[in-house]
Amino acid sequence: MNKILSILVVTSFMSPSAFATLSPDQVVDARGLTIAMSSNRIISRYISGRAPATPELFVEILKFVDKVPPGKVVFNNKVTEILLLAEEVGKHLNSLSPEQKMELRPIMNSLLNNYSVRMKSQIMLRLFNRFWFWSPDNLDYMARAVRNDRSSDVSTQLMWILEQATNEQRRVFFLQVPPKQPNKFIRWFPSALRLKYGMPVDTDALKSSLRMANYDRLKPEPIPKIVDGIQLETTADLYLQTWRQFRDDLPLEVCRASLNITARELEDRQIQ
Repeated sequence: MNKILSILVVTSFMSPSAFATLSPDQVVDARGLTIAMSSNRIISRYISGRAPATPELFVEILKFVDKVPPGKVVFNNKVTEILLLAEEVGKHLNSLSPEQKMELRPIMNSLLNNYSVRMKSQIMLRLFNRFWFWSPDNLDYMARAVRNDRSSDVSTQLMWILEQATNEQRRVFFLQVPPKQPNKFIRWFPSALRLKYGMPVDTDALKSSLRMANYDRLKPEPIPKIVDGIQLETTADLYLQTWRQFRDDLPLEVCRASLNITARELEDRQIQ
């Protein structure tokens, strides 16, 4: 049995007299939260081993944790346990229906914003990536990630979201991102995105940051992802696309040395 499930099984058999009316938005301490979980029939049946992992259970757990008052230190460990339980159930699922994803999207957005640091943040990222909940609604979160030098965690996701976003949503996003990234090795990334979407950019600074980046050990690292049968663009695609835009301004030997590919390969590569 999964460790987190073992913990929940042990803690679920508590004072049944309190089960009938306690809901997650009413709890004031970790014990009350455990009692509220045990009073949820769908969740408690799974915890006690009397029901399988299903999409309906996955939805129920996430709806439950979204009702827990966020930001209370006394709930920290227990909320982490519940999110781990959701992840454990999610590992048994191949997909969610369009209706379930639509129901969960505002809940997932709320959880991502409420639990955006440490272990809870990593769990939320894994859930978002597994079932691809990303949308332009997450651009504020993406802006915080880029500002905090965490674009390596969300680079492919951000590029996909920006493709789905409107020009106004992109404009608001770039207003939140500093033009000069503190980390010099990923400084090229937000600037290249600015250039791609027609935002003002210091081209000399961008050229300099492109030279500083190493294509063979690119940061943010290219993370391949297939969504709905389509291979998404990665940072490697963006890097090459940006170099091509400057190929008339930069010596070809600079391109060749930086990218470690031949001039012919550079010229023939088609960037969609």
